[in-house]
Amino acid sequence: MLGIAGATLPYFAAVFLVPFALICGLIAYKRGQRGMGFAGIVFGIIGAVGIIYTSQKIAGIVRDPFNASLPQSPLAPAPVVTRAKYERIQDGITYDQVRAIIGQEGEELSRSDIAGYTTVMYSWKNSNGSNMNAMFQNGKLVNKDQFGLP
Repeated sequence: MLGIAGATLPYFAAVFLVPFALICGLIAYKRGQRGMGFAGIVFGIIGAVGIIYTSQKIAGIVRDPFNASLPQSPLAPAPVVTRAKYERIQDGITYDQVRAIIGQEGEELSRSDIAGYTTVMYSWKNSNGSNMNAMFQNGKLVNKDQFGLP
C-alpha cells in the first residue's frame, strides 16, 4: 500500500515513502506474507523508477532553465505554441502576423497608452503550463519571452 501511495503522491512525499514501502515489503515477504510482501516490493520499485525519471527531468530544467521544455501529458491537447513557432516570430512583425504563426488569438494581459505609445502584452498558454508572452508597441513586436515550450 505504501508503494501505491509513493507512486501517486507528489514527488517529495514519494522520496520518503518509496524506501519505506520497499523495506515493509521485504519484511512482510520474509515473515511469510508473500502476496503483500511481493506487492509492496513491486510497487516500491515502480515508485523508485518514477522518482528517478522525475529527478532526471528536474535536473534538466535546473541545468538549462531557458531551453528546458515542460513534459506534456500524452492525453493533453496539442500545444498551442511550440518552440518552432516561437523561433519564427521576429521583432518588428505585427500582432496579426504572430497570431497567424501561432494559429489562435493571444490573451491580452495589459495595455497602456503613454506619450503617444500604445503598448500591449499578449500571452499564449499550453495545457502543461508552458507559455509565450509577446509585447507590441504601436502595433509592432518589441519583445517576446517563453517558458518551457515543447
